[in-house]
Amino acid sequence: MYALLMIDEDDAETLAIHVALIEQRTAEVAEAVKGRDEQIRGMLAKGAKPTELGRLAGMSRERIYQIKDGRR
Repeated sequence: MYALLMIDEDDAETLAIHVALIEQRTAEVAEAVKGRDEQIRGMLAKGAKPTELGRLAGMSRERIYQIKDGRR
């Protein structure tokens, strides 16, 4: 048999606030990643070197190629 626990309304509300913040910030991060990837593709199209872009973005050259090729 399972024990039923009483959940305080304030605790439930605080949890809901945290869940909403996570959802909001996850969407913000996804938008930032999209912008970064578009910027990288644009810079590559202008002749930027993947190694230099990787250094600037804190990524490996291989990751830059993944972004370029749309593999991630």
